[in-house]
Amino acid sequence: MFELKAKNCCALLRDILDSGPDGGACPPGNGLPCRGFTGNCADVTAQFSDVPVLPDFPDGLSDWECHSFPDEANSRDSFLVGLISIAAALPVTLFIFTCFDLANDADPPPSFLHWPLAWPMLIWGFSAHHSWHYSGPSGQPRRFVRWFIRFRDKPATE
Repeated sequence: MFELKAKNCCALLRDILDSGPDGGACPPGNGLPCRGFTGNCADVTAQFSDVPVLPDFPDGLSDWECHSFPDEANSRDSFLVGLISIAAALPVTLFIFTCFDLANDADPPPSFLHWPLAWPMLIWGFSAHHSWHYSGPSGQPRRFVRWFIRFRDKPATE
């Protein structure tokens, strides 16, 4: 936001120096010479502080201030910047917190032989999980089956 403010203020300042009855000769665009001055936009105000810029600034740009968004003197702009910062920071904070929480989870995941008391137990029997052989003749189960059996009781973020 503040980089955009600097660009807007620079464009406004160059527009002020390019207008007026004295002709100006300050084309828009940073890096181009402005009335013969080749410095950056931050130094333009100091360079032309005592040069009269007619008709708005007859005494020079010493009293010129940029009031582009976000203006530090405007409390509404400060409030909006705070809201925008919170709106941008919340998703990032929640994502980082979730990653940190998952990475530092002290509870081990349930084992592959976990057989919860549920409807599958009633259908296939109480000891159906005793015939599971992870390295048996039929080979390992598919990756999704292993994941589902191991993590089906975990939250969706895991």
